[in-house]
Amino acid sequence: MDTVLKVIKNEITTTQALPYAIYRATEAQAIANVSVLHPTLIIVLQGKKHLCGTETIVCSAKDFLFLGNTHDVQLRNIPSNDEYIALLIEFDPDDFGSLSKHNTAPLPYLSGQCDSALETLIRGVNGILLLSRQK
Repeated sequence: MDTVLKVIKNEITTTQALPYAIYRATEAQAIANVSVLHPTLIIVLQGKKHLCGTETIVCSAKDFLFLGNTHDVQLRNIPSNDEYIALLIEFDPDDFGSLSKHNTAPLPYLSGQCDSALETLIRGVNGILLLSRQK
């Protein structure tokens, strides 16, 4: 994941459109009443993200947080080594239309550690972007 962080740090200053967003903070932030309009995958690359609610979920570097369409989310971004950096990928709800539906209540979030498959995917996307810029 260190390679991904290095590539993302280089992308912070780009003016080209990217298929993802890079979020960076140099000071701790408490962000209240966030409305997530589209399902969003947040991959913490440096620092920590807290999802505050009835229980606090802490995502450290190399962890992910997947938020569904939800309102009134409370988040905290906490820098490590002077920076918080996260990669955000927003999805359209229709992207999940082909998945089978269950009769259980939807989860407001999922969290966990990034594994090698997710890291490989991120590297692949960045590789394609770098190649497209060389043309």
